[in-house]
Amino acid sequence: MRSTWLCVSLLLLALTSAACADTRPPPPPPPPAAWDCFYDGSVLPTDPSLGANRWGSGDDVSLSSTDGNLLHLVNGQGNDLRFAKQFGMAAHTPFTFETRVSVVTGGAAFVIIVPGAGVSIGLQPGGVDVGTAPGVPRLYITDLTMFRTIRVAIDPQGQSYVWLGGQLLDHGVSSWDFPNCALAFQNYSYVASDSYWDYIGYSAAFLPVPEPSSLLALAGGIAGLGGLALRRKRR
Repeated sequence: MRSTWLCVSLLLLALTSAACADTRPPPPPPPPAAWDCFYDGSVLPTDPSLGANRWGSGDDVSLSSTDGNLLHLVNGQGNDLRFAKQFGMAAHTPFTFETRVSVVTGGAAFVIIVPGAGVSIGLQPGGVDVGTAPGVPRLYITDLTMFRTIRVAIDPQGQSYVWLGGQLLDHGVSSWDFPNCALAFQNYSYVASDSYWDYIGYSAAFLPVPEPSSLLALAGGIAGLGGLALRRKRR
């Protein structure tokens, strides 16, 4: 009986911790099959071996490196460093972008670019700056020196969502009225920056992150099943 309740308690703890910030070392990235385009940091984003997953860059990428798992971006002040990729979609088409990143110094960006509109995610060691067009950027204080997972998604109604570590961080309206967009990730050019990128995924579908309340409801259901099993055992 004690062992059964211990298993249920551990499962509840695991589920509730999923709703908290990602303060541990990054787990293995999600399988590429979950994304229409996936970059895993094993080679430079511009490497021809990536094929359809290859990214473009018009900048000097000589300071960029990878250890086979993480992409390391380093640039000095005045030295722009950007990787970008075009994704052609019809107006109001839902989509999702996700990355796991750590910003050590300076600043970086995770940007959806469309002509005159878009969603920008400014990354600093101490916070996340979310901007939608039109709109005033909103700053959220958090520790980004540790690896954090950031997901940006647009639903079929043009609503934008930003999740940080599995928690909904920002919800707004995106002026998504254009047939093409590009995703860019970069280090800011106006300050010396140092950042690490674990992976970047793109999906042509709206993929929301489950709310913590849903996880707790699931945990409650599992606890109920555990109690039912114990009652049956007693009989």
